[in-house]
Amino acid sequence: MQNILHLGKFSNERVGGIETVVDRLLLGLSLDFKVFNLVANDHFKNKVVEQTGYIEYCAPLAGMFARTPICPNMPYYLNKLYQRYQFSIVHLHLPNPMAHLASEILPDSVKRIISWHSDVIRQKKLLPIYQPFVNRLLKQASAVIVSTPYLAAHSAQIKVARERNIIHIIPYGVDFDYFLINNYQKKIEEIKYQHAGNFLIFALGRHVYYKGFCYLIEAMKQLPSNIILLLGSEGPLTPALQKQVKNLNLGHRVVFLGQIAKQDLPAYYHACDIFCLPSIDQSEAFGIAQLEAMACAKPVICCDVTHAASNLNKDGLTGLVVPPCCPLVLANAILKLYQNSLLRRILGQSAYNYAKENFTTQKMITKVKNLYHEVHSYSG
Repeated sequence: MQNILHLGKFSNERVGGIETVVDRLLLGLSLDFKVFNLVANDHFKNKVVEQTGYIEYCAPLAGMFARTPICPNMPYYLNKLYQRYQFSIVHLHLPNPMAHLASEILPDSVKRIISWHSDVIRQKKLLPIYQPFVNRLLKQASAVIVSTPYLAAHSAQIKVARERNIIHIIPYGVDFDYFLINNYQKKIEEIKYQHAGNFLIFALGRHVYYKGFCYLIEAMKQLPSNIILLLGSEGPLTPALQKQVKNLNLGHRVVFLGQIAKQDLPAYYHACDIFCLPSIDQSEAFGIAQLEAMACAKPVICCDVTHAASNLNKDGLTGLVVPPCCPLVLANAILKLYQNSLLRRILGQSAYNYAKENFTTQKMITKVKNLYHEVHSYSG
């Protein structure tokens, strides 16, 4: 059985879209491979976690720079793991300069597969420094995985991979059984009782600039008073968002939920009337939370950040797509669904069917597994 190492950013114990996807992927791959995950810890200490199906090694975190975890001993840690397990493939989840740097200590005989989750957007001033290292790795890599056709066709940062014809489009997937409504009835009833008589918008994601939550909050002041926003997670912009809510006198209509426990998250999707992802730029390359909402048969409102037909959310089929950074247009989209319960049901059911057909965890796992076998077969 081959030993496969994944180099991620943070532990599965963090609630995040990419971390959740990587966890599902590793669990599925563990049936055919011996898989490991090396990530940054949340403090300056080594940690080993026995996750379901794989072992997760957490390197000490010294701090963060440009949203990148800094783990000075990660290369040393990785070398020790290689000496022990002799990985045949290292699967890097990028962009993440720390993991990228650590992978340089591995011999060329270890095949590189890259999951390119999004382009570097906010840190573009640093990109001229980082891009040559990305290009070097892309010349070494056996395959590059992207989640959307848009990234495959348009990302300038993986141009080398496109020229080498090594890009594989493998969309993220969700486990639909995990989101079955019957598993969460008690929590769903609790949420609905707490907000009885109100129309519920659910939004979820780290409170960072590209999620666009400030525009959603701005839109709320245009809407009827019985429309409530449940805003999950937290982040560096949480205090600013809370101040915005206070200044707009929306304290009774915007509820900050903080970090939501994984076991409770499906209940919020089921309890809401619509899900909104108001992201404003291409840092949001996919938007996994949209997919989770679709698995719960909820219509989605999102912003068109790629100006292409590759949006996960299909306008008029699975939800509504509006221009980014436009609170009034966003408010009008919310109002349209608020006023039309039949449209909500039609879009929600269509979203479920579309996601179930195209974006299951098993489809994602099978495609990655086949890619591993392909890479291994022509590696010698």
